[in-house]
Parts: sequence; structure tokens; C-alpha cells
Amino acid sequence: MRLRIFLWLWLLCLSPAWAEQTQVLSRAYLVDPQGQLEFPRVRQQLFTPLPGILARGYTPTVTWLRITVQTATPGEPLVLRIRPGYLDEVRLYAQDAQGRWQQQVAGDRYPYVKRSYPGITPCFLVHQAQAQAVYYLRLHTTSTSMLSVEAQPLQQALQFDVRQSAWQILYYAILLWLLVWAIADYRESRDRVVGLFIPYQLLSLLLNLAFMGYYSMLAPASYPQLADVATSWTSTLFCLASLLFHRHLLLGFSPPRLLQWILKLLPCYFPLLFLLLAFGMVQPVMQTNTMMAPVQVLLMAVTAWLVPPHPLRRLLRVLYTLSIAVVALTMLPLLGIGNVLEMNQYGQLMQSLLISALAFVLLQRRSTQLRRERHAFAVELELAQQQIAIERQQSEEQSRFMAMLTHELKTPMSVISMALGSLRMQLGEQRILLHAERAVDDMNAVVERCTQADRIEQGQLEIQRETIVLAELVQDVCHNSREPERVVLHPGTVPLLHSDSQLLRTVLSNLIDNAMKYSPSNSVINVRWGAKSAGLWLSVDNVASSAGMPDASKVFTKYYRSPGAHSKTGSGLGLYLVRGLCTQLQGMVSYLPEANIVRFEVWLPVSTR
Repeated sequence: MRLRIFLWLWLLCLSPAWAEQTQVLSRAYLVDPQGQLEFPRVRQQLFTPLPGILARGYTPTVTWLRITVQTATPGEPLVLRIRPGYLDEVRLYAQDAQGRWQQQVAGDRYPYVKRSYPGITPCFLVHQAQAQAVYYLRLHTTSTSMLSVEAQPLQQALQFDVRQSAWQILYYAILLWLLVWAIADYRESRDRVVGLFIPYQLLSLLLNLAFMGYYSMLAPASYPQLADVATSWTSTLFCLASLLFHRHLLLGFSPPRLLQWILKLLPCYFPLLFLLLAFGMVQPVMQTNTMMAPVQVLLMAVTAWLVPPHPLRRLLRVLYTLSIAVVALTMLPLLGIGNVLEMNQYGQLMQSLLISALAFVLLQRRSTQLRRERHAFAVELELAQQQIAIERQQSEEQSRFMAMLTHELKTPMSVISMALGSLRMQLGEQRILLHAERAVDDMNAVVERCTQADRIEQGQLEIQRETIVLAELVQDVCHNSREPERVVLHPGTVPLLHSDSQLLRTVLSNLIDNAMKYSPSNSVINVRWGAKSAGLWLSVDNVASSAGMPDASKVFTKYYRSPGAHSKTGSGLGLYLVRGLCTQLQGMVSYLPEANIVRFEVWLPVSTR
């Protein structure tokens, strides 16, 4: 619906051009390659008939235009309206009532206040005494050599200017409204594409003012050339802003990688263009901009058709497909290619309004979609934060429960342990008492492992480093193990270790206890150590029992116990605790099974900072 409204407004904007009533009977042109032909000599030259308006593209040569104008009321003032409004210099040669040729000049390089008729575009006020008269126009410009002349009676010209001002107010109000929308949307969304649309729309507005001839009205009389310079810079800046905006818009749709690289490289030639402008070489810059516009739009259209599926892909394709037709209609005549129609003179206005309107619709839908995505993301983030808070609360409750459980279990188990010791002193060594004491030790080990695992997860484990003689620590741990007679030591030469002895004892005792628990009762436990890679290694291996080999992918997982190990008392925390403690000590533990041998190897740095 919005697109239809913009198209109707565009048709309304062009209607004044269609309503014009020209009184030019014939046109013919002459090319002056050196620009040195004097007017008397020009009148003697053979002119080439011109069926439409003059369009010779970008050329350094001077072009003469001869027109024949007919009027129904001789002696009535006529206005010769010249378009486009950004031409540098147009000289008019017309006969006065005495038959003498008089000269007038207008264009970007001449003060606006000296024009004989105050039109937006260059205009000449003449008094035609005969029904038919011949006029000569000399065109010399650094912009495209495109020139159209309409002859209107003074009253009709004034009415035309009023109508033109009315629709131009509406036209520029639409462009200004799009600019204000972009600024407001960018302040809210901070979307980079919308941010790039702001300079694009601003320069589009300024460029249309330049093309219509308003720069000449605003330039000071002391320096009228400012209009010409400002038009060249505005045109080049607009081309750059347009390229950057459309490039970032298309990159947001994830086009093929090759097209992404081409789009990213497109602006590379603009520093050279600005350098040429700074040195006054305007014509090659304008010609480059005009030649590159169709190429860039074609590339962007191809990109739009190759982007992956997206909710806005259809609208994107419409935007750039229509852009091809609009640019072809407006840019190719500037190069002197194709049959030039009257509509071409309003091509820049049409292009700006149509593309800006389509870009507005696309950006508005894109902004709406981004807002929805941001809202969905915010909801997901809020849910994630709530989940984290719940998990933190559960973790704190678990820690409090573990602290309570540890306290409540250790006291009665200490009492039981003391009672069993007293009974053993009275009754001597009895098998049932040994089993009871071992059961109490197992329960104490489970509680201690749960406590240490919880401290690791809560980040409450403190490292107390000291110098350790590994051989002495291993012997002490093995001596205090459940069945020290099964442990066989294989010592190696290692340097002194700077680490936490208590945590290292826990690591080693868990590995030895695990090996004793899950190996045949008459088998041996091998403990080896040695130096390796700026650190030392220590391994514990045993023969696998009926419980089988541990699953390598789950062996260090919390609470993991192999199916055959459930007949033994355990918490599934021993190896999980070993890995956590090794990490805290800046080392690592590995499971290295061989045939029927279960082997765990720990590596620790000799010293840490």
C-alpha cells in the first residue's frame, strides 16, 4: 500500500513536465571541437538536425544548438527555459528589434542575480518581434552535454514556475520525511544500515536540489562557481553514500562469498575520484560516476537474486530489479546512449523518490523484524538469567545440604569408630570388627569426596603450595592405604615438586583406592613415577576385575560407575574429584587402558606461579 502511494506521488511530481507546451519548431546542433568558433562563423556552418533534445554525453567539446521558435503573438515576451539546471555555461544569441545579435549568458558559473528571468534552471527572457525567429545556444560544461530548450510565453512560464514550486515542495517534503524517519529509527535501534541510510538520503536531497538548479540560487554573487564545485562534490559523495548503504544492506542477507568480496571492494576507487576533484578534474570524475552506476546496480540486483531464503528477499529483489530500469532510464542518456525522452530530464528525481521509497519500506520491515528478534532474544536472555538464578539457588541449597549432611554424619561415625576401636581392644582382632571399621572408613571417604567435589564446583578450594619430595609422599599414601601389601612401587628420578601436598595425597589415594576396589583381591597395584616435559608424571595401574574396563568417554564423569561396579561401595566421585584436583594443580589426568590393564596417569608441573 505504501509503495502505491509513493508511485502516485511520483506521477504527480512528473505531471508538470508532461503539461508543458513547447513552441520550438526545429532543432539542430553543431560540434565545435576546439571551442574557438566565433558566432558569425557558426552561422555559416552546416548544422545537423536534432529530432529530440541534445544528449552528447561527457565531452570536452563545445556544442552549438540552433532552434526555431514560433509564437502566435509577435512582440510578446518569451522565456527560453534551459534544462538541466546544473549546466556550467549556456550562451544565447538572439536578434533584437533592429536585427542585431545580442548575447546573454547563464549557468552555474555565473551569478544568479544577473539572469534575465529568475527561473530555477537557466532561463532567458527574449522579445520576439516576428512570428518565427532563430536562436543560437552555445553549451560548454564539465557535466554531461545534455540540453533541452522550451519556449513559453511569459505568463505561461510564470504559471509553470508556480506549479513547479508546488510539486517540488511536496517532493522535497517526502524526501525530508524519509530522512527524519531514518534519524528517529536509528536513535532507537542503532542499526548500522539505517545509520548509513541517513547520509544517503541527505545527499540524495542535496543532489536533487543541485540538479534542479537551486545551488545557483544559493551561491553568493561574488563566487558563483561555488554552485558548480558543490554540485560535483555532492554528486560524488552521494555515489559513495549510496554504494555504502546498499552494500551493507545486501551483506546483511548473507549473499555468496564471492559477491561479498566484490561488494566490499567496490568503494576502493573513490579516494582517487576525490583526489581528481581536489585538482579540478571534474569531467572524468562525473563520467566515472555515471558509468559505474549501471554496473553497480546490476551487480546489486544479481546479489539480491542470489541471497539465501529470507522473509524480505522478495522485497529486496523488487527494489534492485526496479533500480536497473530506473538507472538505465536516467544514466544512459547522460552518456549519450539511447533515445532521450522528456522524462529523462526528471530521471534523477524519479530515481531518488522511487529508490528511497522502496528502501524505506524495506528498512521499515527490516527494523520491525529486528525489533522482534531483539525482543525474542531479550525474552530468551531473561529466561536464561532466571534459569541461572534458579541453578545458583539450587547450588547454594546443595552446598548447605552437603555441609549439614557432612556435619550430621561425621559425628555419629566418629562415635561408631571409637566404639569399634574400644571393642577391638576388649575382644581382640575379630573379622566382624574389621569389616565394621572398613565400612565406617568407606562412609567417611564418601562424605569427604562429596565435600571436596562441592568445594571444587563452588570455587572454594584454596591451594597451599609447598616443596614436596614425591617418593616420600607416595610411600606415605601407600602405607596408609587399605591394603598396603598389594602396592608395588616403581620409583623414578624426579625433581622436587612445588605443589599442594594435601590435594596431591587426595589424588593419589583416590587412584590407589579405586585400583584396589576394582581389581582382583590377589593382584598387585603398580605405582610408577618419573620426569616428563618440564614436570613429572605418576601412574597407577591394576588388572581389571569382573567389573570390566571403564568407559573411556565417561570415566571422569560425575557419579559415573560402570554396570559391574555397583556391587562395591562408592559414590562415583573418585575419578571426577581426581580430574578436578589435577586441574586446580595446573596438571591433568589421563585414562590409558592396555588390554586388561586399567591405567591412570597424572602429569603435574614441577613449579607454578
